[in-house]
Amino acid sequence: MYKLVFVLGLLCVIGQSSATGDLIPKTSLAGLTDLLANLGTIAGEIAGCVVTSLTDCSTLVTDLAGLLNAIPDMVEDCVINIISGCADVVDMGAFSSYYFRKVVVDFNHKYVSHYAVDINPDHTSLNIALSVIRDLNVDMWLRITVSQRGAKNTYKRLFFYDMNLCNVVGKSKDFNIMQLWIQNVFKYGDMPLTCLFRKSNYSWSNLRVDKDSIPPFIMSGRFRIDPFFYLKDWDNEVAFNSSVFVDIKMK
Repeated sequence: MYKLVFVLGLLCVIGQSSATGDLIPKTSLAGLTDLLANLGTIAGEIAGCVVTSLTDCSTLVTDLAGLLNAIPDMVEDCVINIISGCADVVDMGAFSSYYFRKVVVDFNHKYVSHYAVDINPDHTSLNIALSVIRDLNVDMWLRITVSQRGAKNTYKRLFFYDMNLCNVVGKSKDFNIMQLWIQNVFKYGDMPLTCLFRKSNYSWSNLRVDKDSIPPFIMSGRFRIDPFFYLKDWDNEVAFNSSVFVDIKMK
């Protein structure tokens, strides 16, 4: 998957550079570059610290560990921004149609009393009902996985992202695919545009897939989308989750 992503990213950068002389994900690339530069600096300081043995190296080691932990998220964010801009640069196919086949749900009775996702008769929209029975006064996190069905009904993961909804909800600039997905969900529901879930009953009617939110690298096929909502600050406890099975056809 990463080979595919980086090839798409390379094509995107080449195409955009030749057309406008500009790169799509400036912010992400700059942040990643700065992080790698800091990583090199701290690594050099640790080497000097070990050689001289004049100071305690533990703080530097902690800083290095923090930077190393940040690299995967920054790389993934950078790649997502690259892919988000590719549709206007490289012709990778266009979205044609989709068909919801099945939805399976689960929820934590400690926080939610009811969670249902129903497919409408046309199989192109969903009705969702969610009853939250207590205020969730910590950030809600969303871990989403997109997989494509292969041989023998097995699913191969294409895309995975883990995000703090508070860093996405209400943002109007630097949209990437994940932000488009989240904003599209809020558009069809009555939940306030906030990252905190309050005690209340929420509903979404005729939720449809925005054609602009389909990643351009997706090929026609059967897919499984697993949104997993959890409370990272409360020992990663699950709030609610679902598995959406959908057929997607690209032109």
